[in-house]
Amino acid sequence: MEKIPSTGWNPSKTGELPFRIRIPADKEALACEAKNASEEIQVFTDRSAQGGKVRASAILIRKDRPDKILLFHLGPEVEHTMHEAELVGLLLALHLIGTERRGATSCSIAVDNQAVLKAFDLELRKPGHHLVRKILQLAN
Repeated sequence: MEKIPSTGWNPSKTGELPFRIRIPADKEALACEAKNASEEIQVFTDRSAQGGKVRASAILIRKDRPDKILLFHLGPEVEHTMHEAELVGLLLALHLIGTERRGATSCSIAVDNQAVLKAFDLELRKPGHHLVRKILQLAN
């Protein structure tokens, strides 16, 4: 059972996110943006469904340091969606950023799913939006 709050967040804060969202025009623009990123920390997320199992992953890349990788197995495809896995990937990304020593001035998280990014503009009262609310909580 999932408890759904009557309001996802303060309605006066609609449109105010603790981060910026950019959606490049195409894959080439995304690749160019990632290559030329000025952020000290870059995190890339992805999801997969293989062998009937759904997984999420995140990799943190920081210049002159070893990469950090997190993988999470959500469970069988019949119980979990790819959208859910993308959101879990964002949670993993925020966790990786949280493990970095203080002093990092900027970071970026790359997600290859526009629907996930657009979910931050919703009221967050439907089933499954608990993950979006958790992402906002961690980002704040």
